[in-house]
Amino acid sequence: MTKPHPEILPGTKDQRVFIGGQYDFMPTLRELARFVHEISSEEKELIPIIPYDFMKSGIPETQTMEWDLSILANCRYAIFDLSDLGAQLVEMQEADPKYTDSLIVYPVRERRNEPERGRRTVLSFGLPHFGYRTFNELKGIVGRFLMDEASMLGKDYTPGIIYDPTLDRETRRARVLLATGREDTAEDVLKKLVRNDIYRRAIEPWLQLALVGHYRENDGLTKDAINKATEIAQGDPHAEAEIAYCQGSINFLKNKLEDANSRLENANRLNPGVGRFLERLGYVNWLLKDRQAAIENTENALKDESIPDPLVTLNAINNLAYFYCEEARASSDVSLIYEAYELSTYLPDYHQVFRRKRASWLDTRGVAAVRMGKYLADQPHERSKACKALDIARAVLQEAKALAPSTSMPKSTGERC
Repeated sequence: MTKPHPEILPGTKDQRVFIGGQYDFMPTLRELARFVHEISSEEKELIPIIPYDFMKSGIPETQTMEWDLSILANCRYAIFDLSDLGAQLVEMQEADPKYTDSLIVYPVRERRNEPERGRRTVLSFGLPHFGYRTFNELKGIVGRFLMDEASMLGKDYTPGIIYDPTLDRETRRARVLLATGREDTAEDVLKKLVRNDIYRRAIEPWLQLALVGHYRENDGLTKDAINKATEIAQGDPHAEAEIAYCQGSINFLKNKLEDANSRLENANRLNPGVGRFLERLGYVNWLLKDRQAAIENTENALKDESIPDPLVTLNAINNLAYFYCEEARASSDVSLIYEAYELSTYLPDYHQVFRRKRASWLDTRGVAAVRMGKYLADQPHERSKACKALDIARAVLQEAKALAPSTSMPKSTGERC
């Protein structure tokens, strides 16, 4: 069969998602393509492009890379799988960040590990990268990367891990609509979903409706949705935990911190150790000035290896690094400065891939670098390291200030080495 020329690839450039990787790992590439199909919606159509499927018949092997690169140039997004190292490294180098949003994924044994092979090579590209332990984790990573509109939200309040493809797609679609201020359409999507006999007994759309009710200032909608979810979840502690988490998140949004704390503690009691619950609980603890509980719960959130959404993990990393910075200032504990500096290392890169409109991740990295720079400046023979840390702080905080001009930059960043 004759394969199409890049000029006649399906869809438009903005819809295409380039899938790069070793063809010996084609099952993984096919899974990535399937995830892209399932994430695609009416609001944002996405089309996976595996170059192998569009290779011109009879093309010499010496020209295959040139052909792949011509396809890459016609795609808005690129996802590179590093199950093994190969030609995708060239594709990664050629992915122009001005025209292509790129993401690297790779299998790992434990969360947050770098790939064992080619680690320095991967980091040298400066592209955001995530390890995955299961295909379910990989789907969450891909979904968050491609749902750029939803990533404008500062935090993630989505309940549960959703497995049914239609339920998954429509719930994600509602999230995008909600994130972009289209609450009416989000409500219509969710109500259509729960009118379907197949999904009427699923709690996910009801909990999303509760959130829609909050954003529309419709307490009746929120109450009815929570009551329906409670009826469905009766006798299922894990489902009851999701309801408590949703209620806690809504209370947090309403600035009812004591109520939020109580609901989130109940969620953790019903289903202990869930990273989403602990990340939110830790942040509420901090706002209630319970620093010890905040740090402990946030540390425990990062021990949950089954978090499906990387944004939850990154929020926990950001929060914990900030908590450590504040504790280091209060206690003069040098080890916390090092912990905060290391934790915050990749926050600026992730800020770019998720196209965040808020400067919190940049602020945290900047403050951690300032703390490290000031500490090292007082140590004999550490001046060059201090200068490097302060240079990082200066650059990151300038970027943060561009996003939020009212941000006051620490005076330390004005120092010259």
